[in-house]
Amino acid sequence: MKAIIVGLGGRARSWIEVCHRNAEVEIVGYIEPVPEQRQRVADQYNIQSD
Repeated sequence: MKAIIVGLGGRARSWIEVCHRNAEVEIVGYIEPVPEQRQRVADQYNIQSD
């Protein structure tokens, strides 16, 4: 299953953890309009941006 995480607040970070624990889920995109929040989550989860 492929997933896109929209908004990277507290609830989204919880879903990221759930997805990372499930080998059947691949997160294919992250959407966050606030640059500081986007960078914080990218650093926390080692997410590469394109």
